[in-house]
Order: sequence, then C-alpha cells, then structure tokens
Amino acid sequence: MKHRHLNHDDLTLAAIDSIIERGHCRDWRRLAHAIRDEAGIAEKVCKLTAARLGNVRDDELDRDLFSRWLNLAQARIEAAKVNMCPRIPPARLTVA
Repeated sequence: MKHRHLNHDDLTLAAIDSIIERGHCRDWRRLAHAIRDEAGIAEKVCKLTAARLGNVRDDELDRDLFSRWLNLAQARIEAAKVNMCPRIPPARLTVA
C-alpha cells in the first residue's frame, strides 16, 4: 500500500508515520519485520512515536497504538544491545 504522497518504498519517518496511523495488517507486518531486521528502523520508530506521544495537543492520536509501536521498537533496540555483548560460555560442572 502506498501511503499519502509517498512515491517510494523507503521507510522514512513520513512513511513510518503513515503506516502506523493509516496502515493495514500487511503494512504493519512489513514494519514489524523491518524493526526486527534493521536497528536503524527501530530507532526511527522510537524517535517518531516518542515525538507524536509527546504532543499532548494531538487529540486525534491513537495513543495506545503509538505506545505499542514505541514499546516494540524499544524492545528491539534493547535486544540488539544484549546481543552485542560477548557471550560468556556457561561454566562446566563436573560431578565427583
């Protein structure tokens, strides 16, 4: 689905905003997969949703929807931080 006046498939801030606000299940799945696969997209979603939620004068904003996307993106970013840490092999226990 093309959103608003966008004539490309890039997930820019405007495209992400449009997908969250006016998208359908297929569009949301695509965005969720992009968040999972690309840390940069997760950061864009965090930036966008935090800014939109911070605008207290936006009476038409679906705050629950935007909060859920913010939580998903934050979880992805945190998971990436954990995965970047070197793995410590588990201690081997010997039975005497």
